[in-house]
Order: sequence, then C-alpha cells, then structure tokens
Amino acid sequence: MIVEGEAADLSHELFPHGLVPQILQLIVDTWRSFRRPKDEEDEPKITNRFVVELQAEARWRKARFLVMAHVKDLEDLDPITGKSFVEIDICVLQGYEPRCYFGIEAKKLNTTTSGGKWESHAGKYSGNGGMGCFVDGRYAHYQCQGAMVGYVIDGDCTRAKECIKKSIEKRAKALRVPVPCPLHPAEHLPDNSDAFETLHSLDRGEFKIYHVLLAA
Repeated sequence: MIVEGEAADLSHELFPHGLVPQILQLIVDTWRSFRRPKDEEDEPKITNRFVVELQAEARWRKARFLVMAHVKDLEDLDPITGKSFVEIDICVLQGYEPRCYFGIEAKKLNTTTSGGKWESHAGKYSGNGGMGCFVDGRYAHYQCQGAMVGYVIDGDCTRAKECIKKSIEKRAKALRVPVPCPLHPAEHLPDNSDAFETLHSLDRGEFKIYHVLLAA
C-alpha cells in the first residue's frame, strides 16, 4: 500500500487498511462459538485457543492474511545480548515484509479471585504492557494502527469499558490522549457497542487503537 507523501521504502511496510474491517469482524464472529474462558485460565492459554479458532475461520473465509499467536517482533533485537525483542499476543501477517503486520494485544478483564475479590485489570489494559506497547513503539513501530482485545470474564462489557476509560485518562499524558478521552464508536463495527477506538498523537504520527471487548 502506497501512502501519499511517504518515502518509497515505506510503501511496503504499511499494513493494508482494507483488511482491518475483515480482521475485526473475524474476531467478533469467531468469539460467538468460542468456548468461554474461566477466571482460572490465564491469558496466554485463552489466546492460544482463540487463535486456533481464528485460523480455522480465516481459512474457511479464504482470508488474505495469516493469524498467529505470540509472534516475536525482532526489529529492535540486540545482536549481542539477544534481548530487546517483543512478543505480540495476536499478530496478523500479510505479505513478505516482517514489519508489515497488524498487532493485537490481549488482556483479561473483570476477573474474580478464588476468595471472591473482583478485579478490573483496566490498569494493566491501559498500562505499559497493554496500550503502552503501541504508544511507545514496541509494537507496530512502522504502522499507524493496532488493536486491543479484552476478554471480559464476568461478561459485563459496559463496566469494563467504563473502567478502561478512567484508566486511560489517568495515564493520558503517557498515552498521548486528551482528557476527557473520547472513546469513538468503532468505524468498522458500528453496531457493536462493545467496540470502540482511541486516537493517540504520537511523534511518529497519529496512531489508532481499535478496542474489542469480548464477553465471556
């Protein structure tokens, strides 16, 4: 995809915008028949199971992209120490350029401990290991969009969204958003009240994060 005003060498690194609606719809549709996670199931296991189902559905739809779980982005790898790489929870690949991907970070939300304590986890969702991965460029450094998926264990997506908004606004400076932070309706999922978007004014340009909350 060539973007007006971009250098020629960047034209091969931008993930095709036209595939994003297909990816988001794939996530929502596949979740409908997915075996729901429980409080005791950790996020990597949920994600691995979910990606297996996403891959099967993508094959059936003859999708022009590849969905992978826990993919390492080695762009910033230190060749001496072997460190400074990141692992993307769900990585959607297209083409042969390794920097051309659509990254998705997954988090559990609204869990209850064995002792009966309810926990939002919105802080982790909006924190350095969540939305912060995109904002600081660890994920999708050459891209202008990415996505967050929230596994809402108690099924209350309305409450999860409210907690996420509050948490984002607490970290507004780090996340490069205004206060109050608008949670824009999802352009590609207009009929889904559990999907929304946030816009982040980064030094490298405006970055959009799509958010999809999935009720367990």
